[in-house]
Amino acid sequence: MEAITVSKDQLESYCNTFFHLWEKNYGEKNYEECRSLSNKFITELKPIYKNRLHGEGPDVSESYSFMYLFLVLAKGFENMIDLVELTKDKSWPDDHKKTEGIWQTLWDVKERLDIFTSHYLDQEILATLYDQLKELEHNFYDLYGKGVYMSSVILVKKAICTICGKNIKACMHIPGNLYDGHYCKEQVEDFEFHGADFVQSPHDMRCRVWPWNFIDEKHINVRIMNLNQLDDFINEL
Repeated sequence: MEAITVSKDQLESYCNTFFHLWEKNYGEKNYEECRSLSNKFITELKPIYKNRLHGEGPDVSESYSFMYLFLVLAKGFENMIDLVELTKDKSWPDDHKKTEGIWQTLWDVKERLDIFTSHYLDQEILATLYDQLKELEHNFYDLYGKGVYMSSVILVKKAICTICGKNIKACMHIPGNLYDGHYCKEQVEDFEFHGADFVQSPHDMRCRVWPWNFIDEKHINVRIMNLNQLDDFINEL
């Protein structure tokens, strides 16, 4: 068995120390230290979470949920530093690829922070980051308008619950809730793809249509859906 570097009793203190250290360094613009803190935190906690090194049972269920939320938060913090670096050069709107990358990362950060704040009681501590994300989002609207987005038209034939593996409509689990440290999601097993529509209020803001996506009047190169999950990094080696 792997050595447990953060015990169950140390977990809350370890997570809170990480948070306040990251917050302090971010306020002081020590961005490389922020990245280092996030990387170290994820490297330390991920194997404990993935391999259930704190054991199993109801007495540790809450610990795994707490661990999951802070792992997602730490990845969001890492993405926030990506945003800082990507927008450091104020000429970024002239670079189409970079512009799309910034937009993608903006929504990665927002959704990871939202997962954390939807389950963690103290939301005010992230207010500064939310304000900065909102300012960046509005910069995009000033530059490119509200925009239009692609929305996939899909007939879902079968979807299962990621917690119990049963039909998502027949089980007792609720998508978006945490169960023993696992985030409940609807996993599509069988579907029919019927096309994609232009919409103004998409399910996924990453699927924005940019002016430069048009190849000619009949062809467009654009994202129609996002297959990446915001916690995929936890299962990476």
